[in-house]
Amino acid sequence: VLRFWHNHLLDERANYISEALCSNNTLTVLCFASNGLTDASTSNISRMLKENRTLNILYLDNNGIGDEGMKILMNSLHSSETLKQLFLHSNMITDQSNNSIEKMFCHNRTLRLLSVGDNQFSTQGKTYLRNLASKKENFKFFISYMIVLASYPGHMGVYFVDSQT
Repeated sequence: VLRFWHNHLLDERANYISEALCSNNTLTVLCFASNGLTDASTSNISRMLKENRTLNILYLDNNGIGDEGMKILMNSLHSSETLKQLFLHSNMITDQSNNSIEKMFCHNRTLRLLSVGDNQFSTQGKTYLRNLASKKENFKFFISYMIVLASYPGHMGVYFVDSQT
């Protein structure tokens, strides 16, 4: 587990880290949450997702990733064989990403959870994506919001709540 949570990495430093992790064969969880990342960092993150064979969980939430970055990330997941959970809530993603998400749903066989809540999707866009996600077997899709509750030392319970708005 490698956590760069709230480290203000910005794109340049995230790009260096992503490049270094392309050939890593032990890391399973990477957290780039709350680091001021934008679409400019997604090319190297995408390359890492294609080349890294051990990463299971990626946190990119609470950054400035928009539709162009989302398209790059979704394209990299077409052939991903390891990533199981991707957190992209609280970015700048809109309905313009729906087509990229739909294509990823069609091609990817390993992703089991996608969280894109607290972005800028319209009500119609949310409904469209919910309908697409409901057709994927063994898949959890969260588009409205997420609640995280810490319980007792050594254990954190994460509870997702998806509203219909």
